Amino acid sequence: MSARVKSVLSGDTVVLTPVDAAPTESNERLLSLAYVSSPRLNSNEQHGFESREALRTLLVGKPVQFRVLYSANNREYGDLRAPVFDSLVERSLSDGAVKLRDDAAVKPGYKELGARLEQAQLAAQASHKGVWAPDTKQVRQVGEVPEDLYGSKRQVPSIVEKIVSGDRIHLRTLMDKDFHYVGPALIAGIRAPRTAFNDSPGEPFGDVAKSFMVTRMLQRSVRAEFVAPSPGNPNIPLVNLIYPAGDIAALLLEQGLGYVADNQAALIGSDRLLTLRNAQRKAEQQAVNIWQRRTPKASSTSYEATVLRVVSSDTFVVKGDKGEKTVQLSSVRAPRKNDPAQAPFVNDAREFARKLLIGKAVTVHLDAVRPASEQFDERDLVTLALGSKNAAIEIIENGWATVVRHRRDDIDKSPFIDDLFAAEASAQEAKRGLFGNKPATAERLVDASETVVRARGYLATLERRGRVPAVVEYVHSGGRLKLAVPSENCTLTAVLAGVRVPRTNEPSGEAAMEFTNRLFNQRDVQAVFENVDKTGAFITKIYLPGKQVPLQVMLAQNGLADVHEGAANAAGLRDELDAVKEAAQKAKSGMWVDYVPTEPMANLQINKESTEEVADDRYEDAFCVGATAGAIVYQLASARDCYVKLRADMATFYNTAANTGVKFDKSPRRGEYVVAKVGQSYVRGRVVAFEQGQYTIDQLDLGRQVVLPQAQLRPLVPQFNVTAIPALCVVKPLAYLAVPPRDHLTDYVEYLNEKIVNKRIVAHTTPAGLVLFTDDSKAASDSVNSRLIDNGYTSVAKSAPKDATRAHLDDLQAAAMSDRIGMWQYGDPRDDDPL
Repeated sequence: MSARVKSVLSGDTVVLTPVDAAPTESNERLLSLAYVSSPRLNSNEQHGFESREALRTLLVGKPVQFRVLYSANNREYGDLRAPVFDSLVERSLSDGAVKLRDDAAVKPGYKELGARLEQAQLAAQASHKGVWAPDTKQVRQVGEVPEDLYGSKRQVPSIVEKIVSGDRIHLRTLMDKDFHYVGPALIAGIRAPRTAFNDSPGEPFGDVAKSFMVTRMLQRSVRAEFVAPSPGNPNIPLVNLIYPAGDIAALLLEQGLGYVADNQAALIGSDRLLTLRNAQRKAEQQAVNIWQRRTPKASSTSYEATVLRVVSSDTFVVKGDKGEKTVQLSSVRAPRKNDPAQAPFVNDAREFARKLLIGKAVTVHLDAVRPASEQFDERDLVTLALGSKNAAIEIIENGWATVVRHRRDDIDKSPFIDDLFAAEASAQEAKRGLFGNKPATAERLVDASETVVRARGYLATLERRGRVPAVVEYVHSGGRLKLAVPSENCTLTAVLAGVRVPRTNEPSGEAAMEFTNRLFNQRDVQAVFENVDKTGAFITKIYLPGKQVPLQVMLAQNGLADVHEGAANAAGLRDELDAVKEAAQKAKSGMWVDYVPTEPMANLQINKESTEEVADDRYEDAFCVGATAGAIVYQLASARDCYVKLRADMATFYNTAANTGVKFDKSPRRGEYVVAKVGQSYVRGRVVAFEQGQYTIDQLDLGRQVVLPQAQLRPLVPQFNVTAIPALCVVKPLAYLAVPPRDHLTDYVEYLNEKIVNKRIVAHTTPAGLVLFTDDSKAASDSVNSRLIDNGYTSVAKSAPKDATRAHLDDLQAAAMSDRIGMWQYGDPRDDDPL
């Protein structure tokens, strides 16, 4: 019968398989040579190795003819024939590889063959061959690899004794003639599917990979190069097998029967790794065996982007032509906060990545897309190229991230994973970052804005230093940022000096926040500290390094901030801010997109806070809306049209569906400008008091007060605020008059309410102040001011200028005192009144 010799167990036993079938355990046939026995190799008997070698070198992998002569103890005994010999039993006796058994003569068929076999043995004895050789040393076997073999590049003669799986073998390495290493080994650089073991099922194609290796490598002579101990088990060596028939590791990968072992990348060298990668890539493209159900990965797409934010040392927010996107570096793992060993390194790792990438233009190469899961959103896995540098390599090489150990069949890995492993090995060897000997300590920064008292304690130092280096940690809104100040070991909240930036729920608020985020978030900046507000926030001017234009001017220039006059003056930015604001209004940028200059107001000589005097000696028609002991509130007739238009514009804006979201995200504060809904109208106002959910509002354009709940209040958007359209009511005291004594205040106010409130008046502004006339005034001397004196409601102010009007009022006062009119009824009440 024909067969092929799969292996030789000893000098007298072979394993046969069918000639035309792949060798498997199910089709194996064990045949022992009839009438003879050899020293046992398993127990390392003397001459056992030499006896086995005589048959191995002669038979393994060769086709033969065999016949079974007899059976005993469930074992078959027989003989083999091949072109180079007629009887293997006779040849083995002649070579001294075996001896005749003591009971050979009683075995079936021995009578016909016995004479020839005995003659062959006698010839071997006479020649001292094989087992008959005198003083032959016994082979010394060890199960540990001599340390000097690792990394020596020596190619040591070896024999593959057993195939466990596609990547795992038992190896006999001939250190010299009498000294062998015998033990397990892993083929360096590859991983093969697991074969079945006991009750554990194997992986797909595990048996195929094993069969591939058995056919080509079992009991073949090779040369072994010992690379390093296995990362998973230091007692098992990684070896390169040098075999005349080809690179067995690469051949296995080309057949789609294994994977490149990523965790061995740093051990086997870049050239060897490239060879194996190319072999695996060929199998992937041809979709053979383990790759047959996997779709080959599409070619990488690339685009240009800017790094806007660093989330961690492996995750970034980039902005390209299609907008912002969160991406993650392929095959890179940043230190995690939930890992106690890595948590102290999180901030340092992110800081390294921030300095490397924030604000930089990068090329984003899309390697794969991680699908969404219950724990994670869909995420692009990318390589970021910073010029000629690979950002992932830079980060890992400096020890601020590690390489992901992918599953063997995971193709969603970085195309530069070998370089990443090499970078990680470099960081480990140099003990950088995560691999350093000295454990990091978690960063602890003081919040300088936690209280006003603490903020003021820091202010003196920061103010004195001028431009202070800082890092923008977070952008709360377009004009409110969180800064880290390393030199003071603190963080703080910064608000921009001199401007009011819309909140995120106000028109242009989102645009302002996007602007600040894009240019300043996580950037190194220089901050000039001006003051501290009542919440503990630092009033600040913020500059990019080397720049002379602060953030608040940049925002105003783009129509994303309005000028706060008093604060702008205090910060020394008034002229600069006014200039860029005017340019933004003309360009209709940002919040000024609907801005229309108000011509009527341009001609009014009214102070924007309604307290500054108008041009001297002017008579103007007006409408009185209120009177108190100290002042008259009136609206000029020339402002009436502006008021009507303003009220209509505000109603249109606040009733538009797109603007219904313009609401307060927190309660308005005292002194804050608001829009109040009174009935069906919207009016501008300022919060003057708050009590039990009710706000007292001064109506800027009507001169009245109203009490409303927060639900009827809305933020005052920039196009309607007092810097764009000054308050339309004028509040002024009456000229020449003193405040009446306390007991006569009521009479004084009631007279004014009766004579002028809600009536048309003529307002005459003089250098001394306001003089009012009514429709029934007969002459310049017949003013409201003079009537108050003439009827004894008040007195002439001692500080009034001594002019003709003062003289006329003094005469009227003297007559009223003489006639005991009004407040003079019981004498001069001014002497008793503390006012």
